[in-house]
Amino acid sequence: MDKYIFFDNASTTKCCPAALECVRRFACDEYANPSSSHKPGREAARAISKAREFFADHFNVEPKQVIFTASGSESDNLAIYGSALGDKSDARQTITVLTTTTEHPAVRKTAASLAKFGVNHITVPVSSGSIDETALMQCCDVNKNLVCSIHQVNNITGALYDVETLAGKVKSRAKGRAVFHTDAVQAFGKIRSPSWPSAVDMLSISSHKLHGPKGIGALIVLNSRILEQGLRPLVWGGGQEGGWRSGTQSPGLVAGFHAAALEAIQNMQSRTATFQKLREQLFFNLEATGTLRHLRTNSPDTAVPYIINLSAPGIPAGPFARMIEEHGVIVATGSACESGKVSSDPVLDAMGLEPAISSSAIRISFSHLNTAGEIDRLSDAIKQSLETLSSSLPGRRQR
Repeated sequence: MDKYIFFDNASTTKCCPAALECVRRFACDEYANPSSSHKPGREAARAISKAREFFADHFNVEPKQVIFTASGSESDNLAIYGSALGDKSDARQTITVLTTTTEHPAVRKTAASLAKFGVNHITVPVSSGSIDETALMQCCDVNKNLVCSIHQVNNITGALYDVETLAGKVKSRAKGRAVFHTDAVQAFGKIRSPSWPSAVDMLSISSHKLHGPKGIGALIVLNSRILEQGLRPLVWGGGQEGGWRSGTQSPGLVAGFHAAALEAIQNMQSRTATFQKLREQLFFNLEATGTLRHLRTNSPDTAVPYIINLSAPGIPAGPFARMIEEHGVIVATGSACESGKVSSDPVLDAMGLEPAISSSAIRISFSHLNTAGEIDRLSDAIKQSLETLSSSLPGRRQR
């Protein structure tokens, strides 16, 4: 990885030294099972308790309302499945799950999979990064017993949503029970996320998006009544995590998450300033070289500064990203398979963008570790890749 400049930080981030040391310590030195009653086990359990208290304090909830999971995706699954199939929900009532068309697959596919259990799934349209609130409110008017899941930051475009206001509107309009969950995986540690009191009932967070280790996330249950009413577990077993998520806990991963989150929260303001400077420099460079006129920005103006989605209409995203990679720079795309057949990005499709735009989209995402010099390398790589591909692809000519 050292030979590459990494601009795919929305997918994962480099583990910070403090988090890495936690993983090493509890894997090599203090490796006891935290469920064991002996002293080494109690020491391992203490690290988990300390982390739980940290997150509870940050979100202004009780420690029992912090449920550690293996990922943000698992947290999303637990929130949606657990609420829709909760032990104390009235089986005689039809449950409806509301999501937007641009949610992460962990939300979108989870909601759709509930159909076999008799749960309705309704998707609310998104256009140019804005949720169709009229359609959302209409869903609240005609459906009772709602579970609504809307992400705080979109992982493809960086679109930012005011989930606390949306949650309040859903609950004030709903005719019956309404539970509101947000996937805050791309938000937590970078911008302010909901804390109690809030109209948001639950939020999902993940460690490896903020320089912590992979394999650990959490579901934060802001509204304690969710647990009292019956959140159905996904994983059953020895009763760890208060019975909400059984399985042997990893003190190293939990402690690493704690360490990375602490650093992120303490340095949020300075990191945000870094993201903004990197973004501004990238667009300045692209404008100065005349490259920007050949690109389309798919991220809305209100997007977070650390995720940028760009398209070069007519140039497939797969070859574009691979050409940039040949210049030693990593960006993200999921729009072309290995066979070379171009497919459009489903999130951009859901936003109503033309296939020529969504099939040429690349995502650039920053870390606070990225530098001005690396932005210059990225700008040059984009410019040179566009020039090369414009002259070589059918129907394109060098500009």
